[in-house]
Amino acid sequence: MARTCVFCGATPLTKEHTLPRWLKSALPPGGSRALHVRETESTRVQHVASALDATVKIVCAPCNNGWMNRLENEVRPFLPDLINGRAVELTPEDQRALASWSLKTMFMFSGQNKHPRLEMLPLKDCAAFYRDREPSRFMIARIGAMEPWENDEGSAMVEFVCPQYSGPDPTANPTYVSTLRIGWLLIQLVRAGSLNDDQVLAPFDPHPMFHPLWPVGATLTWPPLRPLPAAQMAAIACPPTLPIQVA
Repeated sequence: MARTCVFCGATPLTKEHTLPRWLKSALPPGGSRALHVRETESTRVQHVASALDATVKIVCAPCNNGWMNRLENEVRPFLPDLINGRAVELTPEDQRALASWSLKTMFMFSGQNKHPRLEMLPLKDCAAFYRDREPSRFMIARIGAMEPWENDEGSAMVEFVCPQYSGPDPTANPTYVSTLRIGWLLIQLVRAGSLNDDQVLAPFDPHPMFHPLWPVGATLTWPPLRPLPAAQMAAIACPPTLPIQVA
């Protein structure tokens, strides 16, 4: 467990909700359960908990109440519509805000992990995020829409899955795929282990069920033409090979 803020290194720490309480009105009835899965190639840990009551104590009050709160305010106008599957036009500014908010939220979900064999947080990425307030050049992200589970009000409406993949130096340069689903909204972020100074990550290959989210592009209309079936969550979140190409 962190003893100093994972972003700025300050103390004391304060509790931060993994999801903001204001999202309660946006989640469908019965959709307050969250499934959290954290795994490596040899270890898998998962638990089901309340999506809105869960907290982590890994950040300081200035970060929590300052720039992290501003990220919440930037997505608040359109995030409930995304969660409920309503059409939204996302400008480049909206895409940047959503990608940054999603990464922050993924870090908070990762901070819930207490398994000793799994790295809690890639602190190198936290430091870069604190400095830049946006995903790094080692990351790409995409956004899709996922159909809710049918006839099962007990199914988790919030899912976080983050498998890690081995690399030449997984501690210094972690490689992972992080997938977050809240209601209809699905966001997937891929972090490449390392890049040379003259290299950049190529975008995801075109996909009828996804739009690119990071790096930002032109204004896009969400949802994509085809939603993702809920049964495909595991296959999407834990691909056998990483969808990474270097340009």
